[in-house]
Amino acid sequence: MRRRGLSNRWLAAIAAAVALTAPFPSHAAAQRDLQRRNPPSQQDQTQDPDGGIKLDTELITLDVSVLDKSNRPIFDLPQDRFQVLEDGVPQKIDFFSREQAPVSLALAIDTSGSMRSKLDAVVQATTNLVNADKPQDEAAFIQFKDQVELIEEFTNEKQDIEDALGDLIANGQTSLLDAITLASDYVQKDGHNRRKALVVVSDGLERGSYYSLDQVVEHMRKLDVRLYLIGFTSDLEDSGGLFHKSQKGKAEELLRKLAEETGGRAFFPSDLADLGPITDQIAQDLRTVFAVGYYPTNTKKDGTYRKVDVRMLGPDQKLDTKLSARTRAGYTADKQ
Repeated sequence: MRRRGLSNRWLAAIAAAVALTAPFPSHAAAQRDLQRRNPPSQQDQTQDPDGGIKLDTELITLDVSVLDKSNRPIFDLPQDRFQVLEDGVPQKIDFFSREQAPVSLALAIDTSGSMRSKLDAVVQATTNLVNADKPQDEAAFIQFKDQVELIEEFTNEKQDIEDALGDLIANGQTSLLDAITLASDYVQKDGHNRRKALVVVSDGLERGSYYSLDQVVEHMRKLDVRLYLIGFTSDLEDSGGLFHKSQKGKAEELLRKLAEETGGRAFFPSDLADLGPITDQIAQDLRTVFAVGYYPTNTKKDGTYRKVDVRMLGPDQKLDTKLSARTRAGYTADKQ
């Protein structure tokens, strides 16, 4: 069912309350699901006064993509090839899966005036991405310019998304950071699948957002949404100086930063013909993901940010420099 009129004025009130005042409930659905499938060991349990079992720590779930030196995805590795560190401390892996789990995928397309000449190619490429979805996947569509608008709610009906994509008009300016923040909130809250991703297509030029980059980065650390960012930055001004970066440099740095924080990827097509191969890579990346879960040795519920690092090991259990792991950079612990 298509919904219109949910501008960022309405969404911002919700997102501001979540991002700026109250901690967001991180990966709760994943924890419940994985705890059912992989019950905690005795050392992770304590007895409560009523005789029941309670967990001292919560399962942290990481979606991990593994790439070789040629950036080709690898999807045939055992658990003992992975090493997880939290704030530099090795963690015991309690859950591991290579299942091709369903994905909740949202498309956020920049329909500002600067994207007018690219819109037809963007629509075609993102349509192909939606058509690559599996039966249990779901997709949603959001457009943004100076307003952020939810056009199509999460649905399994591919035709609904295609119809919505075919009805776009480019005008106005780009509130990129607002769009990323609000769209990510929507994916986290309304996506029905554990694996969640947001694909953002824009020229990368930020103008007039309410949120700053630091606020967006801090907020994304409380979510579990992987960002794939496609930035048409080749037309931006590229002459920087000793004390300032060019428009192009600033835009690409912003997109790379957000991709790295969430375990996603940033792409910078030099030509519209690059869009097809890029969306093919995103579709493949969404499928070739390992789920790795652990109970942190740091059991404090202090609301601090915990840096996470996943390293690849060889059969001899030494670091394997031929493979690299990509996942979110960390998470924000719950706070009591």
